[in-house]
Amino acid sequence: KSKNVHLLYREVKARFKKKVKVDEKLNESDHKSKYTFEKVADLQWYDKLEEVDFRKNSFSFLKQSVCDFLYTSSEHISNIVTLEIEKDKTYLVKGKLNTSKVTFYND
Repeated sequence: KSKNVHLLYREVKARFKKKVKVDEKLNESDHKSKYTFEKVADLQWYDKLEEVDFRKNSFSFLKQSVCDFLYTSSEHISNIVTLEIEKDKTYLVKGKLNTSKVTFYND
């Protein structure tokens, strides 16, 4: 106590807790992204779109919407192709049997 080590310990502990809380808030906001699904019947208009890999970190926000698509359409994940229509806003999730347009929006 004469060297004030206990104060340094408390300060380090408080900073660590604060960082953990900030990281948790960031992760929560990632999971709460809002999107809508729209069934697509005509795929001719979407032929020249760029394919993106939803498994990469840069497209991690697509994972939840792809999982929802898999659940509702009973597709297998190996049959899924994601195409980018409008950057960070609209994507096409295409399976063997079904195709849906996913639109992300902010509050």
